Amino acid sequence: MATPSFPARISLAAVGAAALAVVLLAGPALAAILPPSNPSSNVAFDPSGSSCTATASSGPDSSAACVGFDLAMIDAARADEGVGPMYLPSDYAQLSGAEQQFVVINLERTDRGVPALTGLSDAMDSLAAEGATGATDPPFAAAGWQWVGSIWAAGFVSTLEADFVWMYDDGTNSPNVDCPSAGASGCWVHRDIILANPAGAAMIAGTADSYVNGALQYAAELEQPVGAQPALSYTWAAALAAGADQAPRPPGWPVPVRLAGADRVATAISVSQSSFASVGASGTHAGAVIIAVDNTYPDALAAVPLAAAAQAPILITNGTTLDPRVSAEIARVLPLGGEVYLIGGVQALAPAVAQAVESAGYVVTRLAGPDRFGTAVAVADALGDPTTVFEADGDNFADALAAGPAAAADHGVVLLTDGTNLPLATATYLAEHAPTRYAIGGPAAQADPGAIAIVGADRYATAAAVAVTFFSNPAVIGFATGVTYPDALAAGAQLGAGDSPLLLVGTNSVPASTAAYLAADSSALPMVYGGSAALSALVTQAL
Repeated sequence: MATPSFPARISLAAVGAAALAVVLLAGPALAAILPPSNPSSNVAFDPSGSSCTATASSGPDSSAACVGFDLAMIDAARADEGVGPMYLPSDYAQLSGAEQQFVVINLERTDRGVPALTGLSDAMDSLAAEGATGATDPPFAAAGWQWVGSIWAAGFVSTLEADFVWMYDDGTNSPNVDCPSAGASGCWVHRDIILANPAGAAMIAGTADSYVNGALQYAAELEQPVGAQPALSYTWAAALAAGADQAPRPPGWPVPVRLAGADRVATAISVSQSSFASVGASGTHAGAVIIAVDNTYPDALAAVPLAAAAQAPILITNGTTLDPRVSAEIARVLPLGGEVYLIGGVQALAPAVAQAVESAGYVVTRLAGPDRFGTAVAVADALGDPTTVFEADGDNFADALAAGPAAAADHGVVLLTDGTNLPLATATYLAEHAPTRYAIGGPAAQADPGAIAIVGADRYATAAAVAVTFFSNPAVIGFATGVTYPDALAAGAQLGAGDSPLLLVGTNSVPASTAAYLAADSSALPMVYGGSAALSALVTQAL
């Protein structure tokens, strides 16, 4: 077994750029329907510090990191115009690329007092698809429609980035090939079409995206139906029902992004899919996969630093068989022959689980001790000889969950205490390695009085104290319920790889200690882990 080494820190809010181009085609009557005034100068699109990616199979990047980065750019440009932040619907990441374009175009309109487009129609979507596939503006509609305008862009890996160049970087020195100099007829016409407000019938949109010649192509067309309204495949009313144009955050605070599945197994897979959204020949695979049992926490508590070091997701399965969903996710993120770590002995994960993984073509490494304390030491041994140890109560999960991302960020390990007692396995490891020691939470602090104590009044305050101590101005802050462990465990793997803290909240409320921490930093992207049964909409609204 190779000893994992901590990689360079992975930025959860980072991405790379592609070839950029925007072209437009404006209608002959456009001058009569110009929208609110255009900016005096364009804001250059800057993808540095972003990690957005897109492939033919994945479509536009809707990951939390990409959405957060792009919203920060858009909100800054909007602020220059005196326009408030953009509030996406809660299901934005689940929408198709066409539906995302429709939502974003409407948010640009309604936030400036321009009436919303009614919806998308199949007829208009088909025209937009012709443009996207052909890498050009969509064709005009047939009889029965009053054409307003159409737009096209290429080379941007997310829907929000295409919107940014259409709306804010459409002047001189922009990617807009129709705007070579100040005053050129093509300058700001993408924006003019998006914000067009002709009199008469409500407008219908057609939007589409297509992966052509190694780059995403976006196209949109605005029309007014003449006569009967067409059937709509997606409506603005549906976007509003999902929270579009609402204000669940103060200005400058990115909209909370929720990663969740139908159950704890599916939520862990959702986190993995977010961390490794683009895999394959042109993408980045996971360095390994970590599997823990889904119905008890002790063995898995120490796994987060290993996940960060190995660039691995943490997946969970029942103890007797490998969940088929987990098997499929392993196949998606890990090349054949890759290493899969099983955390815990055969009482936690039966030999059948290991056999299923091996039969699928992977190398299995089981990290286990005679008990939870020995298993944590086995995980620490797999990480070599770290100089920092984070001790947390192994008889409960909350403090260890908060400790995991901090240990990963500090290139340390997590060891467990037996409540307020120091078990032999942990004491032996400490004596042999003599690392810097942090005791996270009251029980661990009592078990090891010589450690640097980080203790709050309760589990929520302790997690906040860990965040204050080890994370300065994080780009991302994770939130999970402090009542159960599975969602926070999967979250720790992602957060630990991104120098990001994990804060604990209630099912329906944000504790005062968590709110106090957030009051000092209102610019980080909030990542909410778990479904509404674990963290209700009241929590995301409170954030």
